[in-house]
Amino acid sequence: MSTKGPKGSEKAASRVKSELAQHGNRDTLHRVFGRRGWWIPVCLAIVLISNIIALFLPFLEIVEIYGLKKGVYSLPHTIKLLWGAGLYIICILIVLFSVLFPLFKNVSLIVLWFMPMSPKKRIHSIHTFESLGKWSMLDIYVMILILVFTSNQLIIGASPLIGMLCFVLAIIGNMILARVIATMDGRVHREVQQPQVSESKLIPMVRVGWVGLPVPILLIAAMIAVAVTFVWPLVQLDSLFLLGFTYTVWTTTQTLFTQSHWGLGIFVLVFLLVAPLLSLALLTYIWLARHTKHVSIRLLRLYSIINHWSMINVFLLAIGLFIIDGKEMAPLRVKAGVWIMCSTVVFMSATTIFARILLRHIGISLKVLDDD
Repeated sequence: MSTKGPKGSEKAASRVKSELAQHGNRDTLHRVFGRRGWWIPVCLAIVLISNIIALFLPFLEIVEIYGLKKGVYSLPHTIKLLWGAGLYIICILIVLFSVLFPLFKNVSLIVLWFMPMSPKKRIHSIHTFESLGKWSMLDIYVMILILVFTSNQLIIGASPLIGMLCFVLAIIGNMILARVIATMDGRVHREVQQPQVSESKLIPMVRVGWVGLPVPILLIAAMIAVAVTFVWPLVQLDSLFLLGFTYTVWTTTQTLFTQSHWGLGIFVLVFLLVAPLLSLALLTYIWLARHTKHVSIRLLRLYSIINHWSMINVFLLAIGLFIIDGKEMAPLRVKAGVWIMCSTVVFMSATTIFARILLRHIGISLKVLDDD
């Protein structure tokens, strides 16, 4: 086993210090990481090109009247189709969130890699892009709903094409790269300042006192609410020309798997069930387990990363847009599950905010890392 770990770490910290001393606080990540970070702008360029290509590839195939009429649509043509069906709000939001924002975010990340900038400003910018990244998936959830609503219907059907896969991979790649850049940037400044964090172990619930007793109960209740949301009926088709199936998140997943859309089925399962439950379970563990503040902060960082992939709110927006704006294309009868999902999103947000405020009160906060 190598014994050069500490020395190597000291040399890395010394090198970063000298870089920052030479160039001031307005450093660039490109200059700090040098050849070690060559792959970041390369990957960002690949994702950007993939995102642009995805706009022109076949995105969706729609079959009408027992297969007698077929249409293959790119993403812009799909937006045009939805506009023609009267889904104006959906089209505007798709253009903003799924077309313009991913391109803007990707170009901005490239600029952030090369542009001199104060650490706090760069961290804030990267975290903002990271937090908003999942909303670029709005288009995918709208397309998933179209696939599910037209599945097993007599007069219409739809299938995803290569453009949708390319688009999903580009957005996921964009989100991953934003997290990698945030991690690299954070490590640079922690290497330089080496914050001293108390090594005494504590249980957050015990340290906070009686005010923190409801937190684990609320977090567990939030997990139960997520599970209920997954299986409770959300909407029912209410059209003379379409069979009146009732849909839950679970039946949506089943339909995608049954139609051999495995990637989209896994997409729904992971981001609407696994990620929300895992993030809540991890926050519960942080609250109840005995750790040093340093370890708790690291676990809180992991929670924050997983939480960025929790997309119940994005799916809820897609459902809401169909209910409000999709009456001409697919009239829907609202079931109790929609209101349960709304309540779950609000309850999850309020509970996690409350828990993190109390954690911050005892010095367990991501701000300890971001301000380094």
